[in-house]
Amino acid sequence: MFRRMSTRYVSALHVTARYVSPRYLTALCAAVIACAALISAGAAGPHH
Repeated sequence: MFRRMSTRYVSALHVTARYVSPRYLTALCAAVIACAALISAGAAGPHH
């Protein structure tokens, strides 16, 4: 479920990315990567 949601979210970001500035896009990508890392770390953690 998480993966399906994130795929939809990333595709939405892809569409949005064409209309935003490169600097904003870079920050957004960094935030998405950080969120993905936190999610995967949480999934692998004791809450699993």
